Amino acid sequence: MIELDPYSAPAYLNRGEARRLSRDLPQALEDQNKTIELDPKLPDAYLSRGLIYQSMNRIDDALADFDTAIRLNPDSFGAYIDRANIYRRQGDDARALADQTTAIKLAPDFPLLYLNRGQVLRDMGRPADAIRDYDAALRLDPKLAAAYADRAAAYGATGDLDKALADAEAAIALDPASIGGYGMRANIRNMRGDYAGAVEDYSRVISLNPRDATAYNNRCFALALLGDLDRALADCDKSLAMRPRDAMTLDSRGYVHLRAGQPDLAIADYDAALKLEPRIDTSLFGRGVAHAALGDKALAAADLAAARAINPAIDREMAKAHVTAPQGL
Repeated sequence: MIELDPYSAPAYLNRGEARRLSRDLPQALEDQNKTIELDPKLPDAYLSRGLIYQSMNRIDDALADFDTAIRLNPDSFGAYIDRANIYRRQGDDARALADQTTAIKLAPDFPLLYLNRGQVLRDMGRPADAIRDYDAALRLDPKLAAAYADRAAAYGATGDLDKALADAEAAIALDPASIGGYGMRANIRNMRGDYAGAVEDYSRVISLNPRDATAYNNRCFALALLGDLDRALADCDKSLAMRPRDAMTLDSRGYVHLRAGQPDLAIADYDAALKLEPRIDTSLFGRGVAHAALGDKALAAADLAAARAINPAIDREMAKAHVTAPQGL
């Protein structure tokens, strides 16, 4: 079509979008630049180019194009979704929430919009509001497995584990490949002391996504609680190979070393975790116990006191994980 009419903006737009979808980003960008040159008031060209910039990690350019697309067509709910995704990448959940709310007003019958906004609300510490969005999504599509999985996580955040478990199992029943369903059920089993069941579900997650570093970390900790320390260490190592600066995985591996009677290795991991996140109560407590094992009572007392200041219930919680402070500390 371009050969027949080299001045057709829609032709460049369509070819650029096809190239974007096939991941030919430089050629796609060239086409959309030409589209905008020919018709600078075509909002879809800015949307497509914004997505190209986003894939190229040119975030400021992407945001500028989405702004332009919205200015040219304020009723484009897709533009608000795309801009919300940029805001999410920038850590600006308030603006992301505002854009997702506008998108829902423009397209109230699109269930995935409620899922997107629910995720933001959960991340903002508003699980009850997130649950209302997941309810809305399920009214529109009662067989939407992802909505059950996400609502399970929201119920888990409110402490309602019975409803969380019911939703996780509903997600799995609707979609046997539901990573969110298996992951949430595993977390609930872990919290309820069913570590073998948790390991089984984390293994399902890993089989579905072998690059899921969080699942390896979670299975590491569950295996350690079962006393299977060699397999636990292997899982923590795999997780850290993918995310070497993840504080919670360093905390998990520190726990494995502590349970294995290797306080020096435990301290090294706890030091690394606390350098990244200084207020991890379990790392402070575990390091305190490790210092005590090496005979350094002053450092042990300081760490244990710091852990208790953050979490007064830490002794009871760590005792469930078979870690206790020496008498007198």
